[in-house]
Amino acid sequence: MNINEYEYSNFSQNGEDGIIEFLSRKIINNDKHFVEIGSGNGLENNSTNLVLNNWSGVVCDKPSNIHLYKRLIKIIQPKKEIQHVSAMISLKNIKEITNIINDKNITFLSLDIDSYDFFIMLEILKQGILPKIICVEYNSFFGKEPLTVKYIENFQRNSIDDKRGLYFGASLKAWKILFKKY
Repeated sequence: MNINEYEYSNFSQNGEDGIIEFLSRKIINNDKHFVEIGSGNGLENNSTNLVLNNWSGVVCDKPSNIHLYKRLIKIIQPKKEIQHVSAMISLKNIKEITNIINDKNITFLSLDIDSYDFFIMLEILKQGILPKIICVEYNSFFGKEPLTVKYIENFQRNSIDDKRGLYFGASLKAWKILFKKY
């Protein structure tokens, strides 16, 4: 089986919608509950397609994106209630978010905030929140070593690499080490 054969995108960037659907069909007792941290405006993310397939969940992003996400959901799925956390995600407020999602049986968690994602995921896992499926973005420009950006409050991915914005996130090896630990 080649999982890439299941890729398709309705709202995802790189075929994640199909892979998420494929993996979630394999789960026994799938509660169809998601959490997406870094949901954007809803037009390009990993949760909007789930909403269309009768999932419930929590989306987190900065206030301007949450406002647009709410408007989109009202258009495409007007009766669906999705919980929203409107904030710039940081280590200062991740505890508030984990308190909201801690009592949920999370099938799918997506984290993509283009910054200190590794540190946010570490805090989520430390709280004992262990989703059945996790989707994170890795930075291939970091190479094969276990690397992550330094945690800086109000991180801006263009602050160090102002031309290309390639300083963000963590390497694949760093993610593997973290997930193996938990």
